[in-house]
Amino acid sequence: MKEADLLLLGGRIYTPGDKATFQEGLGIRDGRIIAVGTNSEMESLGGRETKRIHLGGKLVLPGFRETHLHPASAGLLRTSWIDCNGSRSIEAILKAVETKAATARPSAWIRGQGYDESRLSEGRAPNRWDLDRVAPRNPVAITKRDGHVMVVNSMALDLARIDRETPDPSGGLIYRNSDGVPNGILGEKAKALVEGVIPKPTLEEQKEGIRSAQRLLVSYGITSYDEALVTRGEIQAYQELRKEGQLILRVGLILSGNFVEEPIAADAMRAGFTTGFGDSWLSFKGIKLIADGSMASETAATYDSYTKSGGKGKMILAREDLVPLIRTYVQAGIRPCIHAIGDRAVDEVVSAISEVNRTISTQESRVRIEHCGLVTKEALENIKSLNVMVSSTYSLLYIAGDNHRDLIPSKVFNQYYPCRSYFDRGIVVASNSDWPSTPPNPMLSIYAVMTRMTEKGFRYPGNETVSIQEALRMFHENAAYVDFEEDRMGSLSPGKFADLAVFADDLFTIEPKELLNAKPVMVMVGGEVVYSDLS
Repeated sequence: MKEADLLLLGGRIYTPGDKATFQEGLGIRDGRIIAVGTNSEMESLGGRETKRIHLGGKLVLPGFRETHLHPASAGLLRTSWIDCNGSRSIEAILKAVETKAATARPSAWIRGQGYDESRLSEGRAPNRWDLDRVAPRNPVAITKRDGHVMVVNSMALDLARIDRETPDPSGGLIYRNSDGVPNGILGEKAKALVEGVIPKPTLEEQKEGIRSAQRLLVSYGITSYDEALVTRGEIQAYQELRKEGQLILRVGLILSGNFVEEPIAADAMRAGFTTGFGDSWLSFKGIKLIADGSMASETAATYDSYTKSGGKGKMILAREDLVPLIRTYVQAGIRPCIHAIGDRAVDEVVSAISEVNRTISTQESRVRIEHCGLVTKEALENIKSLNVMVSSTYSLLYIAGDNHRDLIPSKVFNQYYPCRSYFDRGIVVASNSDWPSTPPNPMLSIYAVMTRMTEKGFRYPGNETVSIQEALRMFHENAAYVDFEEDRMGSLSPGKFADLAVFADDLFTIEPKELLNAKPVMVMVGGEVVYSDLS
């Protein structure tokens, strides 16, 4: 065997199996792992030019793979948009808008994201008239944290030609006051009416946003991710960053299917792209279809009425819409990733996949359902029988679980973001943050599935908790498998990429609550250190 480029020695190298086991050292050559074993075994692979890092007993895990988040747009929050995630009042949001408007040229758009009325002291969302007070000369558009609702001011409504006579678009809702006048809040596909008139970020703005996003993600131990609902401009930015050697994390692209103003999945299909096209740094992972809305906005399609609005959400793509789309993409070798949060939506998606499977096999396509907020027992059995993958946003249980508790009836709490049920049935489930809907820290999801505890300490009922080893599997082996990457990542095994995260905390022995503060002290991608906080 050739000499190693790098040896990691004196650590606790995690090697999962029926029980967690640990080795002392790991050898790396040409960006891949060549051996795992004792210090002496690793030293036998060293030579005069071999670098060595002595870990002092620190834990080494595979790098986390995030299967569903939006760094391209979340990155803009870090560079040019208003970040409302920490806002606890409408007045705080308005102050940020006013500050931005003070230096913006007249008529320039002001963008923001992250408000959540359940966390605002006023107990409501901002509206057009609130925004008009602080930005009368600029169109303003602020997206809710869940990404399914947007609030805009009067200038933005005028530019989009939305008034009391404008009908609700199919799959969307224009919220109005008692006189029928739009109040500036736009739900689901109604957002596209405004998004269509907002200038796109420049290529350089998009690239800087992605670079900023990747710097944050790597600090949490994330070494690869799927960018969901990617647009043309974002693809161009990613390609330029790849060509320039500026990507520090591996990226899978999931193209927009039915929800944004310029669906490009059909174009990719006509061009002959299939799932997996690309290289180890940038590749095509499928298309995203959105079947329903969000729980926080009470637009996720459910069987039971929401306790506040009395509604049951709505299907954006119903079963009869999904069947031909799924069939077309599967036949073309493109894997669908289908957003479904409410139990009615999950059932309709599973039924649509089952219908397609009667005539063409979907079993090897690794069709994914994204989020899965409420899941019936029947759906669980059908997901298993159809070999459907699940990519669930467990961080929402922790971050949004207190709000959701007030929106859904208690009789479905047992069905809320299940986890144990997947493992018991042998269903491959991965976890994600859907950032910027929740922070991109994998520890939030890991804590949530181990405890079913919310941020305020409410524990959802149901026998759905899992062990730390199972929780990690959702970011490691399972996350790799759902993306056809099991031969290249997901474990610290010879032949796989040397993508790893080093922790000073022993995640296997600390109390679950302590996981929320655990962060890596070093991260490698392809055997290169891309993040270090070693003292």
